[in-house]
Amino acid sequence: MDLKCIICGREINGQYKYDSYGNCACSNHDVTTCFCCGRICNSKAIKLSPFHQVCVTCQEKRVEQDSAARMIPFIYRVYGNLGFRLPGYKVKLISLEEMCQRSSRDYDELPLGLAQKNGNEYTIYILHDLSRIKFVDVLAHEILHTWQWERRIFPPDIACEGFCNFGAFLVLKELMRIQPSDETDFALEILMKNPDKVYGDGFREIRDLYDRRGFKEVINVMKQWQIE
Repeated sequence: MDLKCIICGREINGQYKYDSYGNCACSNHDVTTCFCCGRICNSKAIKLSPFHQVCVTCQEKRVEQDSAARMIPFIYRVYGNLGFRLPGYKVKLISLEEMCQRSSRDYDELPLGLAQKNGNEYTIYILHDLSRIKFVDVLAHEILHTWQWERRIFPPDIACEGFCNFGAFLVLKELMRIQPSDETDFALEILMKNPDKVYGDGFREIRDLYDRRGFKEVINVMKQWQIE
């Protein structure tokens, strides 16, 4: 079968690059991949930030404010079945510019989501144009920041972010169980292989504890940082 390059459209002769979805690109191209799903990006991809490109497929599956509202109950169900009592919060989809303004991080660490507390109210800001799967991933993570704040749990960053990533992992695993997709599988792989010393190592420490001692012990460990 003849192979065509997803970037230039020409027939491929010789070596090529490929993704797990069957897309191929000539080996001489400077290939970028969609951060939502891992597909090779072509000229129709959009640049969400200097570090995040979104392919055409994920653009078609991007979350809007109304579809975001429909996906929240699923995340609540997963966390509810685990025994979480979550505080109320608002979800807002925002632009890259607003995310930069709201974030206190360096620009090269631009977050996809951001939870903030104002008095007794919580708001979760999420970068617009994320795919639905990526939205679930990001929101599931940010929700557990509000859970920690509501219970006055203030752990070190590695435990805080690792715990939030572990929650996202459990949500995505349930989504994979009831509605398997390559995109969800990719999101799980990114979580498990994250090389970051806080987000990645923290997640693996929490997951290892879960595998050895169970979910109740994970909660007990988090509660050791609770301020009465």
